[in-house]
Amino acid sequence: MRPVSSVPHLGHRIRPFLMLAVAVGALFVGATSVRASSSFGAPMDLPEPDVVLTVTTVDDIVSNADRQLSLREAFTAAASHRGTVAIDLIPGDVHRLLCGEDEDENVSGDLDFAGRNTLIVRGGGATISPAAGPCPTDRLIDVPGGGNLVLYDVVLVGGQASSDGGAVRGSGVSLINSEIRRSATLGGRGGAIFATGDIAIVASVLRENSALTNGAATEGTGGAIHALGDIWISDSAFVENLAAYDGGAIHIGNGAEATVLDSKLMQNRTDFGRGGAFFGGSDVTVRLSGAVFEANVAAASSAGGGAVFVDGTLEVEDTSFVANQARSIELAAFLARGGGGGAIYSEGRLTVDNSLFAANTAGQVGAGGAINHKGQSTVTRSVVTSNSAGGAGGGLYLVGNRELGEAITLVSVRIDSNTSNGTGGGGLFASSAGEIRVEASRITANSAPHTGARGGGMLTRGETNLVASSFDNNAVGPNGAGGGVHADQGSSVALLNTTIADNVAGSGGGLDVDRGPGVIVRIEHSTLAGNSAQSGANLSVRSLLVIGASIIGDQTGSAGCRLAIPALSLGANIDGDGSCGLTGTDDVALGGGVAVTHGLDVEGDQSVRRPIVESAFDRVPDTVCVLRPVDQVGTARIGRCDVGSVETHTFEVADDFLSLSEAESVTVNLLDNDRLGDQPYTVRFIEVGPPRGVLVSGTGASLTVRTLLGARSGLVGRYEICVEAPRRCETATVSVRIEPRASVTGGAATVTSTVSTAPVAVETTTTTSTTPVTTGTTAPARTTTSTAGSVTATTVAPVVGLGAGSIVLAAADGSIVVLGTDFARQIWAPSSQVVAI
Repeated sequence: MRPVSSVPHLGHRIRPFLMLAVAVGALFVGATSVRASSSFGAPMDLPEPDVVLTVTTVDDIVSNADRQLSLREAFTAAASHRGTVAIDLIPGDVHRLLCGEDEDENVSGDLDFAGRNTLIVRGGGATISPAAGPCPTDRLIDVPGGGNLVLYDVVLVGGQASSDGGAVRGSGVSLINSEIRRSATLGGRGGAIFATGDIAIVASVLRENSALTNGAATEGTGGAIHALGDIWISDSAFVENLAAYDGGAIHIGNGAEATVLDSKLMQNRTDFGRGGAFFGGSDVTVRLSGAVFEANVAAASSAGGGAVFVDGTLEVEDTSFVANQARSIELAAFLARGGGGGAIYSEGRLTVDNSLFAANTAGQVGAGGAINHKGQSTVTRSVVTSNSAGGAGGGLYLVGNRELGEAITLVSVRIDSNTSNGTGGGGLFASSAGEIRVEASRITANSAPHTGARGGGMLTRGETNLVASSFDNNAVGPNGAGGGVHADQGSSVALLNTTIADNVAGSGGGLDVDRGPGVIVRIEHSTLAGNSAQSGANLSVRSLLVIGASIIGDQTGSAGCRLAIPALSLGANIDGDGSCGLTGTDDVALGGGVAVTHGLDVEGDQSVRRPIVESAFDRVPDTVCVLRPVDQVGTARIGRCDVGSVETHTFEVADDFLSLSEAESVTVNLLDNDRLGDQPYTVRFIEVGPPRGVLVSGTGASLTVRTLLGARSGLVGRYEICVEAPRRCETATVSVRIEPRASVTGGAATVTSTVSTAPVAVETTTTTSTTPVTTGTTAPARTTTSTAGSVTATTVAPVVGLGAGSIVLAAADGSIVVLGTDFARQIWAPSSQVVAI
C-alpha cells in the first residue's frame, strides 16, 4: 500500500474523522504503513484506546447475571464511556444477531452505538451476521448518535435494510482490513455502508452488495457505499456490487471529495443509472491513482460512464480502464438515449496522466468509447486502444465550453484501433472555442466506417494545432471525408512537424478541411504521403492553404491535392504530382515520382515517412530551419535542413575489398563507401590480423596497405562505426585479394566495395560529412588507381583520425598488425593521418 504521505495534495480538506480513520489504518495495518500525511497537516498516530472491552461470548444476549460480555452488551457499554473505546471480538468466531425491529436502543436486531465518541471494533477475523432464521429486515450496525465507527479485521455478511445502509449506517465510518459482502438496502442508499459524514476504506473488500429501489428516484444509489461526506479508499476492492440507479459501487454527494488509491473496482453495475463503479455528484473533486476499473457497466438514459461519472473535477493518474460499458436505454422503437463514455463520463475539469483505456464501449447512440468529457481536458502519456462508440469519438469525445473557451490538450498520447459507428472521429472527437492541441502523439488504425462519416483518426471543431504527431492507417467509410483528420466548417488547422500517412477516405484521404470565413490551414515541416481517396488523396482544403517546407506525395486513387483556392507557398515544398500548384521559392514538383520511403518507420511513439528524393535533402534555408530547431522525433535541424516532418540521416556501412598486386601500396579511406549522413560518428578497429605478406597502418580514413612478394589474399580486419542520438553501431570488414602482378597494367590497384542492403535509421545533432545520401539506395563502388606503385585515395574533410595511443606491432610472419586504434571525430588534414611503416 502506498503511504499517504506519497500522495500529492489535491488542495482539499480532510475532516477530523477521516484523519482519524487513516491513522487507525496506521495502527492496525502494520506493514502497509498508512499514516496521516503532511498533505493534510502534521503526521499523527492514533492514540491508544481509553477503554478496551473484550467480548467473551458469541451469543447475542443481554444479561448481568452470566458474567459474560456479549457484543451487544459491549456496544451499549461503549456508548457510556468518553474518549476512544475499543471492542475486541473473539477471533475467528461468528457473531449472529438476534431478530429484531428497526429500533435504536440496541435491544435486538442491529447493533446500535448511541455514543458521540469513537468506537473501534477489532475483530481478529470474526464475522457479524444476522440471525439464521427468518427475521424482519435490519442492517448489522447502526450509529444513530453521531459517533464515529472504525471496523478493523471484521467480516460483515448478509445485512438487509429497508432504508439507508444495508450493513452499516452512521456518521463517520472507517473499514480497515475488513470485508462486507452480500448486504443490501431494499429502498435506500448504500448497499453496504451509508454515512452522513466521511468514509475511509483501507485494505478491505466490498463484494456483492446492492442498493435497490421501491420506485423512488432518490433510492437505489451506491451499490456498496453512499457517502454524503468525503471518502478515502486505498488498497481495496469493490467487486460485483449493484445499484438500481447512480453509482454501481460508490456514490458521493454534491460538493464532496474522494480519493481512490491502488484499488480495484470490477464487475460493478447500474441498472438505470450513471457511473457503473463510481458516481460523483455536482461540484465534487475526485482523484484516482493506481486504480483498476474493469468490466463495470452503467445503463442510463442520460450521460453514462461505464466505470466513472463525475460532475466536477476529475484527476486520473496511473490508472487502467478495461472492458467497461456504458449502455444506451431504448425509450421506444428506434429511439435510444444515453450510453456515453464507455469508461468515463465527466463534466468540469479533467486531467489524465499515464493511464490506459482499453476495450471500453459506449452505447448505441453514446459518444466516447473511452471518455466523454465536457469542459477543459488534458490527457498526457496515456494509451487509448480498441474502444468503440455508437456515436462520435470511438476513443475520446472531448468538448470544451465554447463560452469559456476551454482548451483541449493531448500530449504523448497513443490512440489506436478505436471505432466510431456514428458521425466520425474514430480515434478522437474534439470541439471547443479554445485551443485544441495534439502534441507528440500517435493516432493510428482508427476507423469511422459509417457512410459519410468524417475523421477516421480525428474529427475536430475549432482552432486545432497538430504538433510533432502522426496520423496513420486511419479510415472512414464510403463517401466519408478526412481519413486521417477532418476539420468541420469554420475550423482552422495548423500542422507542424507532423506526419499524416496511409489513411483512407472518400475525399481528403489524409486531411480534409471544410470552408469557413477566415479559416486558414497552415502546414509547416510536415509530410502528407501515401494517403488514398477518390478526391484529394493527400489533402482536400476548401479554405486558404499556407504551406512551407513540407512534402505532399506518393498518394493513390486521385491527385494529391484538391484545393478550392490556390495555395500560398512559403517555399521549399515537394509537390509529388504537381496537383498542389505550388510555385514558391525552391518548390519542386516531382511529376509523380516517389518522394518518401515505402511504409512507415516507427520511432518510439511516432510513425514517419522519411524523404528519399534527393531534392528534399538540405533544401530548406538555415534561416527557416533555425525557427523549427527539432523535427518530429526530436532530431536537431542544423544548418540547411530537409523538407518534411523528419530529418534523414542515413547510416549504411559497407564491407571493403582491395585488389592489389604483390609489392604494391595503396592508401584508402574506408569510409568513402559508408553512408553516415551529417551526424557525429566514431570509428575503431575491433579486429586486425592481415594475411601473410600484407602490411597495414594508419586509420580508417587513411589506411595504408602494402603487399610483399608472396603476399596472400584474405581478411585484413574488422572495424566498427558508431553514431549517436540514438547510439547505433555497425561493423564492416576489410579484405585483400592478391592479383598476379603481370595482370596489372601500370601498377594499378583496384578497390571495390559492396554496400549492406539494410539501412539503419539514426538521429543526429551535428553535421559531419557531405550531403546526405538517401536511405535505402546503393552506394557506388569505390575504385582507386595508382601509378608507380603508390596510391592516394580521394578523401573528404573533416575526416576520422588515428587516436592517441595506437600501437603498430611486427607479427611473427613479417606482417604489420595495428592494435589499439580507437578513432574519434577529428578535423585533420589527410596527410597527417598516414603512419609511415
